[in-house]
This record gives sequence, C-alpha cells and structure tokens, in this order.
Amino acid sequence: MLKQLSKHGSWPFISPIDFTERPTRALCPRCRHITAEALASEEGYKHVSDTRFLQATRRWCGLCYMLYERHSHTPNGWKNLRLKLGPKTPVEQGGGLGVTATWVTTLDKNPWLWKEGNEAKEVDQTSVIRDLYVSTPIGDPAAAYGIPVANRSLSNTRSEETFNFIRSCLEECRESHSCSLADSGNQAEPDEKDPVYGRPPESQRPLRLIDVDAFKEMETLNKEFVRLVINHRGKISTYMALSHCWGVTLPPEDKTVASNLADRLKGIRIETLAKNFIDAIEVTRRMGVRYLWIDALCIVQDSQDDWASESVKMGSIYEGSLLTIAASVAGHSSGGCFNHKSVPHDHLTWGNTNTVQSVEITNTLPDGKTSTLIFHLEEPKADPQPLKSSPLNSRGWTYQERVLSPRTIHFAASQAVWECRELYRLEDLLASPLPRWYNSFVKNTFRTKAATVLGDGRDRDRDPVRFWYNELVSFEYSRREFTRPADRLIALAGLASIWNKQRLSGSDTYLAGIWLSRLAFGLAWERKYRDTYSSSSDSDGDDDPLSTITAAAQQQQPQPRRPTWSWTSHDGHVSWQDSGFTPAFYLEFLHSNLEYLGSASSNNNSGSKASEFSPVVVGYIAVRGLVAAAPLDTGWPLAELRGNPPDNIDVDATLDGYPVVLKMDYRSHPQADDGLPLPLYALALGDEIELQESQGGDYWPVSYVLIVTRAENATLSAPSYLRAGLAFVYFPSAVERAALWGSVEPRELHLF
Repeated sequence: MLKQLSKHGSWPFISPIDFTERPTRALCPRCRHITAEALASEEGYKHVSDTRFLQATRRWCGLCYMLYERHSHTPNGWKNLRLKLGPKTPVEQGGGLGVTATWVTTLDKNPWLWKEGNEAKEVDQTSVIRDLYVSTPIGDPAAAYGIPVANRSLSNTRSEETFNFIRSCLEECRESHSCSLADSGNQAEPDEKDPVYGRPPESQRPLRLIDVDAFKEMETLNKEFVRLVINHRGKISTYMALSHCWGVTLPPEDKTVASNLADRLKGIRIETLAKNFIDAIEVTRRMGVRYLWIDALCIVQDSQDDWASESVKMGSIYEGSLLTIAASVAGHSSGGCFNHKSVPHDHLTWGNTNTVQSVEITNTLPDGKTSTLIFHLEEPKADPQPLKSSPLNSRGWTYQERVLSPRTIHFAASQAVWECRELYRLEDLLASPLPRWYNSFVKNTFRTKAATVLGDGRDRDRDPVRFWYNELVSFEYSRREFTRPADRLIALAGLASIWNKQRLSGSDTYLAGIWLSRLAFGLAWERKYRDTYSSSSDSDGDDDPLSTITAAAQQQQPQPRRPTWSWTSHDGHVSWQDSGFTPAFYLEFLHSNLEYLGSASSNNNSGSKASEFSPVVVGYIAVRGLVAAAPLDTGWPLAELRGNPPDNIDVDATLDGYPVVLKMDYRSHPQADDGLPLPLYALALGDEIELQESQGGDYWPVSYVLIVTRAENATLSAPSYLRAGLAFVYFPSAVERAALWGSVEPRELHLF
C-alpha cells in the first residue's frame, strides 16, 4: 500500500513542498474529512495507516503537524491511527475537550511493553494527545456531540458582549469557587465563602477610594465627575482595583499630591485623568461597583508618610478587591484598557515563530448541515497567548498585584481574559490551562492553610523559604523591570507580608527581602545578567568579573544601593544555587539596626507605624562569622594553586592558594576614595559538594563565601563591610576545607 502511494521515495502530492518550511493551515486528504460524527463514534475516525505517512505530511499539513508534535513520543512502527473525542480536562487544565489517539503496535517494537519471552503480537494502544483540544463555533451542529463551543465572533473589549462575559465569569466565581476575600460588602469576618482566612482586617484596607457614583443623584454631574473619599476605619470593603503601567512618567494631573488632596475630596473631573483611569472608572460603573482603588490617585504621592503606610498595604488591597482591572494592553497611563478589534487567541503566533496553533475543518454532516471543527494547541504550562506580550507582565509592581488578586479581568490587545485562583477563561471560550505550575501554585497558596501546600522547612524540596527565593524571586520577580529600581523592595512588600502569615505562620523575620530563618542561603544570591550599564559586547555575562570597563560605562555604573547584602540592591535578575547548599554552622545572626521609611527616625509625623516590610532607609545587620584572615589574591596566575582543580573551573582568584570563582555584583573592582582597589575578603556562608568530578575522579568540596570590602564607620565597635559579590572556593578535600575555616576565629561584623 505504501509503495503504491509513494513514488521515488516521496509522497506524490507533497513533492513540490520545501520540507524545511513550517506547516501552514493547509490540510492533507486524511485530515480534510474529519467530522464530529466520526470522532464521536465508537470506532473513531480512521486517520493514517502508517507512521511514515504522518512523518511526511506533518511538513505541510497543519493538523498532521500538531498530531506529530504531540504524538512523537510514541515508538515508531505503529499503524492504523484512529482519532476519537477524548475526556474533558479538569477546570485548572482549561476544561477543554481533548483528542484521544488509538493505534496498533507490536510488542517487540514497543520498549514500554516488550518483555523478554513475550510473543511479538499486535496490540491496541490508546493515549490522550497532549495539549490538543477540539471545539466548534457557537450554534454549530457539532455541539450536539458534546464538543465545546468557541466564540469566533468577537467584537471589541468595550462591547456589551465583553461585559456580559465578565459578569458571567464573576457570577460563576462567586457562586462556585473559593477565590474571593470580599464577596459581599458587610459580611461578618471571617468570610463565610472563604473561611480559610477571611478578608484582610480593616487596618489593611485602603485609606482612600474613588467613589465612581458620588453624584448619582445628579445625572449630568455624575457623568463628568468622581470623588476621592476617606475609607474611615476601613468600613468600605467592596471595591475594584486597577493594575496598570505608569510609563516613564505620570502627568501631574494624574497624581494626588498634598496640594490637590482637598480639592479631590470634593470632586475630580473625569476627562482630566489618564486614559487608563477613565476606562477603569467606566469598567467599575458597568460592573455595578461603587468604589475603585487606583494607586496614583488614592496615595498622596509627595507624602513620605502616606506612601510608607499605604504602599505596605498594597498586597492586602489587591487581595481584598472584588475584581482587579488589568490594563494589559497599555504600556503607559494613556494607553487605555480597551482594544478596537478582538481576535481568537488561536489566530495569534507563538512568540517569533510561525508555528501552527490551530486549524479549522469544515464538512457536511449526514443530515446535510455544514459543521466546522476547530483543533488548537495550547503551549503547556504557560500564560495564555493574549497575555504573553502584555506590557503589564514585564513590570515589577504588577507581579504581586496579579498573584494576590483573587480575580483579575485582563483587557488584553486581542481579547478579554478572566483569571481567578481556579481557572482561566478566554473570551473566545477556547480551552486555556492555568499559568505555569509555580504561578497557579503560588496563587493557590493564598487560599490554603499554612503548611498544607508547602512543607515546614525540614524537606529541602518543600521548604517555603527556598521556594520564595528560587521560584517567586529568581524565576519571576527579579526578571521584571522597574522605572525606579529602588522600588524593588517595596513592590514585593505586600506579597512578603502575606507569605509570612500564610506560609510561615507569622514566625519568620523579614530583613530587606531576606528571611532570617535562612539567612545564610538568602545572602548567597548572585546576579545572572549584566545591568543596564553594561556594554553590548559582553552581554552574555561570562567575562572576567574583575575586568575594567570604559570610562563612559564607568560613569553610568550605579552605586550599589543599601543594604548591599540584599538582592534588592541589584537591578537585574538574581538567582540562588541550591544543588546542595548547607548553611555554615558558624554564621550567627546577632541583631539588626535597620531604619525603615515611615519610622519615627524617618521624620514620620503621621503616627503610622513602619513595619519590617517597609522600605529600608539605612542601617545594617550584625552577624558573627568566619572571615578569612587574608584577602583574596586576584593575581592568581602568579600564585601556586593547591591541588588540581576540575577543568570546568574558570579560576578568577585564590584564597590561601585555593581556586576561587567570583560572581561580582558590579563589573569594576570596588575602589577606595583614592582610586586604589579595595581588598576583597571572604565571609563563609555555607558548604556544598561540587558534583563535577575532577580529572582524578574525586569530588571537590565547595565553600560559598560572601565577598565583602571594608567600609569605614568610626561610630561602630565592630568592623563594617559592604557586599561586593559571591564566590565559590574549591578544595581538594573536605579536610582541607575544614582546616582553612578552623584556623579562623569567629568575630562580629556589621554588614551595610
């Protein structure tokens, strides 16, 4: 049969096609005749008869490409592929209808089934094709076979159809889910619909809100004005919140400051506000909610005291909102929330590729009616396509807003996307799984009792603090952008406060982004990519960490923010190596002397109390640890290396003759006021066994050390240091590692 279809080794109807091209939405003869009736039948739809057919047609047939991509794990040698309607996936996986593949294989060709002595007989195998879903347009007769409907007639996100979609999602969530902290305005605490922890306490609710119906008794005035109101004792608990990008700057008329606060409590003319704010007011009104929270309008922007007290509450403000409005389409305040024309998300491309994401197959059913089937792929464990290019998803401030909001309606460029703690729902109704596993995991953390999602710290893989560092900070938050890099600490304060309450039972202490219970590990962060001042020629980040830079770049290099030991002092992506880190038993925390924004010593005149989650103004932590007596020798080629280090170690310096790999925080060597290089000292943080074998076959034990430089501070009794980087010291044996640190006496030092 195959020989009859083939001619000179190629398929006759695809010979003109360049096989290096990506497939299009074209269909081969086998795919073109798939119908809902055939998929729903007991036997299924008979597709290709041999593996080689699918391997060839995937080059240009869109559906064959998707079948092959998601079915390629199947061993070669199968035949007689049949397609059937699969099971409906769980809600958190998109709630879509999958496709099941059944094929015939022989046991001797299947390594999963073959056992020595088995008869090489043919057997049927069945599996669900990964991430492939089938649907049909609204009103199509294929829906009678149980195939989910898709909305192919999208208008724009300002349309009444979009708002009906939002209202239906909100109603379903409030009635069927356990997402919200504020389902009703005057409900007694804890919230009966969410008994895990109820709504945020009154003290954590916004001090001010925008009343979008303040003048409802006067229709004309109400259309043109809103009003800022004081939320006395947090009595107003039902409100919506806006998540948006400010842009490089926000015009003065879009910010509440001390000089216009009194006027705004009387009224605000809507047309004078930024487009994001105008649209958010419209959304709030059309959703039938009276109050709206917008950071720029509800926090007095030139008041340090008001900013200190309200910014720390941002996490609770978003956590307590009925619904968060995400201006996902806008990269700045004047972009607005609404689009002009919506499109189904399967019509969008994946990133910069032309990968086929969907195909439509139209056929005539036995009763003469025309029917269309939509087959589409979803990229596994990722945000839905409409949100991937959203400017909002790259901004630092919006991370905790999205994670903590129980419900968010994203006004994206292509369509509206509903997100809550249980599901995604797209306006086109195509199936879409929840975000990456860690994101849905994090969101569900905030509706689950402490220690039930993550362990109590005894299990390294389920340690909530390490999860904070490796997943929340490293994998997501530290990659995001800030207009003001100094905001990196405060923009995570709300999430940190709630994380401590929910995951750590309020038992830990937060020190400028680092948890005291894992202080040594928290200090062992390293920068991953060049800062914005780096030259393009070395953007890979692997150059000599002590190399000098050009004079122009030197002028642009920022001074490290204080405290230098916190990862928030660095403006780029940071990470922690966690393959086997064991904290040093000789590193002891003594006390902290940190001054926070809003504290009494920070000229706080409002009486508000600063907390450990407030921005750090100045100060230090005092520790007792082991600092190597001699500084690092950065002229290591002249020194005699101890042992024979593995070839993979790119030595940058030595410590008492032992090879050192440096991960400097900044590209230039720290310098004193006279321009001379400052000595670099090593503070022991922890140990690890390097899993890379050396030439002799032995493992090289490693010490994690904090690279510090002396800071002059005559007012303190203990030596003062600034962080300059992280380093790994390699030892030929654990005995030599113990000997080096055993020769050093623990001493107190202050880290600024």
